[in-house]
Amino acid sequence: MEPADTYKGWILQSQKVFYVEVWDARGNRHVAVQNAKTEEEALELAKKWIDQKNWVQAPSSVAGFML
Repeated sequence: MEPADTYKGWILQSQKVFYVEVWDARGNRHVAVQNAKTEEEALELAKKWIDQKNWVQAPSSVAGFML
């Protein structure tokens, strides 16, 4: 975390976090991970999120990108 700052009596605390956006086969966007501490953790959590969704069929391509 970054050092705290104050503004008009409020304490402001910023921190660097990773989040992961994923798209399903229909092109719908989901934010699978919102607050991972590392990129590796973010990707691992996103994969677990996808596994928990119990997709009927994994997409072979999304929005022109081959997976």
